[in-house]
Amino acid sequence: ILILTFNFQILAKADDISDLQIEGFSIGDSLLDYFNKKEIRKSLVRIYKSDKYETAEFLNLKSFKKYDSININFLKKDNKKTIYAIHGMKDYNNIDNCLNDKSEISSEIEDLFNNVSIDENNKKKHVGDKSGKSFTYDYYITLQNKDLISISCYDWSKKSGYQDHLRISIVEKKFMDWINNEAYK
Repeated sequence: ILILTFNFQILAKADDISDLQIEGFSIGDSLLDYFNKKEIRKSLVRIYKSDKYETAEFLNLKSFKKYDSININFLKKDNKKTIYAIHGMKDYNNIDNCLNDKSEISSEIEDLFNNVSIDENNKKKHVGDKSGKSFTYDYYITLQNKDLISISCYDWSKKSGYQDHLRISIVEKKFMDWINNEAYK
């Protein structure tokens, strides 16, 4: 296993996102392989308006090597708690440091895949902040099957209550479609 910056792990060249790991978690795994039902219930946070998917947030676990928190998404009605999306977050006090790391990580990850499309947004308003004062800087790697890897810096407004951070996400197409079409409605 090749270990990349921020503990992003992959087997040589990947065919799909289930070959990737963030802090040991992979798409398609059952969250119950890592935590019991009580631990999962205690970790649930409400981020989206729609509740089709749930988000389990794990902060500063001793087992984490590079990330300050991990968010994992799974279908609310799935008793197996199958993982559809994994988000590793690392806090920053300086957005420029985050942007430098984002650039380095994006290059490393892009080199691991064949036949992908790349989309980079230099700066856009975060849809979840109605004040319009929070921004994201995104780098998207879309695989042929439309699964997604994103490397983003979140530059939150002071009033939002959130910490600026780097977020690396591994996301199945099905979850991304929900984000784009239902999550905030």
